[in-house]
Amino acid sequence: MIIRKNNLLRWVAIFGLLAMFTKCTQPQDNHAKYIPKEALAVFSIDLKQLYQKGNFKSLKNSVGFKKWKGNLMEENNKMNDLILENLNDPTVSGLDLRKKVFVYTYSGGGVFSSNTGVVAAVQNAGNLEKMLKLSDKDIEIKKEEKGYKYVELDKYEAIGWNDQVMMYIKSESGDGLGERKGLSARSYLYSFFNLAPDNSLITNKNFSKFVAKNNDLSVWYSLQAAKKDMTAALNMYRYSNRDQQVLDEILNFQNSYIQYNLNFEKGKVLFNTQYDLNKNLKKFYKETYGQNLSKELLSRIPYKQLLGFMGFSWNFKGLFNWLKRVEGVEQAFEKQAKEIGLSSDDLLKALQGEIVLAMTGFEKFEIKEKGSRYGDYLNQMLADHDVDENKLADFRKRLSEIPRKTRTTYAPEVLGIVSFKSDMIPKKIIETAQIFLSANKVEGKPYYQFEVAEMPFFMATQKQQLMVTNREKLLEQMLDKGNNGNLSGNKMVQEATKYNNYMYMNLSFDKFPKSTQQNIKDQLQGKFGELQESLSLFESFKAKGKDYEARMELNLSDKSKNSLEVILRTVFNGVDMITLAE
Repeated sequence: MIIRKNNLLRWVAIFGLLAMFTKCTQPQDNHAKYIPKEALAVFSIDLKQLYQKGNFKSLKNSVGFKKWKGNLMEENNKMNDLILENLNDPTVSGLDLRKKVFVYTYSGGGVFSSNTGVVAAVQNAGNLEKMLKLSDKDIEIKKEEKGYKYVELDKYEAIGWNDQVMMYIKSESGDGLGERKGLSARSYLYSFFNLAPDNSLITNKNFSKFVAKNNDLSVWYSLQAAKKDMTAALNMYRYSNRDQQVLDEILNFQNSYIQYNLNFEKGKVLFNTQYDLNKNLKKFYKETYGQNLSKELLSRIPYKQLLGFMGFSWNFKGLFNWLKRVEGVEQAFEKQAKEIGLSSDDLLKALQGEIVLAMTGFEKFEIKEKGSRYGDYLNQMLADHDVDENKLADFRKRLSEIPRKTRTTYAPEVLGIVSFKSDMIPKKIIETAQIFLSANKVEGKPYYQFEVAEMPFFMATQKQQLMVTNREKLLEQMLDKGNNGNLSGNKMVQEATKYNNYMYMNLSFDKFPKSTQQNIKDQLQGKFGELQESLSLFESFKAKGKDYEARMELNLSDKSKNSLEVILRTVFNGVDMITLAE
């Protein structure tokens, strides 16, 4: 008999809560051998480390946690009683939560379908069985001849266990368009409990190294497995033999993997991405990624009033060397180059470059509204109806004479700088802006002004760089920095020049410009306190990448404790968490 299905979130909640009280030394994670080698991604959770770093023993005494626990007791339903019983004695679950828990996905057989599995080590199979019976009185536990027991939650969802491992399986039903019916979860349980050693993912050397690493939370992703779904999706389209050859080279994911890991450290949270690629993909990345960000570009940023910025470089020539093999691409590019008076090689060299975008504040802007809100519409309507040119010109003149009202609005103060290998490209962009954005040269100044949604923007070129901002004084500062030739000695600029992509965000409200602080208060009014409380938790965010590795760092204001403890204590004591618990 197939019983009523329990919500998977309840099982996740039980695993998470049990993790709070797991303290023993972590044995080897031998239960990883039950993960099939076809797995696309594996999510690893080190419960022991999370318990220690979160200082859950101390957290139990917090006001928020006690209130949440009290609410569970008041509700007095069976699932909550079960959770509370496990809080008092984690061995009741029967799971060995000193070891890692693995959550994985694998192909469901269809083009975009995937199945989900959970693997956890078992410490006491009898206790696990008791817990399942307590969770649902109608539960029917069945025994398989191969020595494991299981419960079907429905045809496509089941839990199985033996003395070593517990597995949860949720398989795709296969109800998608044109897809065959999926296999039952019970079928997958049978396969995985009887998995031959050479069909286990643990035989993959890259995955085996991943399991051995010491991370709080981590994800292993197989590009090799992902290619199957990509290939199936791309097969829906028709390509020439030449295009197919290019796709096959770019999508050669054999023996290529990505590893993500998240670790909670004292005063900060670290997130790393590592690309373990084959020679073909390394060649592709090496040829298409740009050089390190230049000091000349970064030095233009007014970093003393910076809220955040991001920059990255590119190698357009390397990318084009791959793209030009697609039919028609090279010819179209050569035509475009001739139109601006260059050879394709010269244009490729000129397009090599980098870009940086920055926000320096949240400020007041004086916006001049259009004299008539219907002017653009009437203009277009008259033009579409072939109105006499002289009459149309007279109408436009009268529209322009309508006085423009001025209003105050709040908006981010932003800037962008793009650097090329030729000063001709920025000049061409200015010429294009004059035509399509009605950009006009500001009298007595070396820059232009145009409007986007009534917001004024300013644009200039200098030393092969194009600069754009919605604040005139910022543009003048950037031009001055280029004229005086001084390069910044700022530590952040120095660090950013070591990477080909970099991002920084100031999350400390007290370090925002005073005008920005006041403007945010004025805009949020009564809601400002909630924002300030959230921002007070964090100090800054950084992201940086180079070659085959990327790193992100979230810095907290409190440097004295582990970041997980600080975050959890804030969450449990917050109004939102207590409301959610209720």
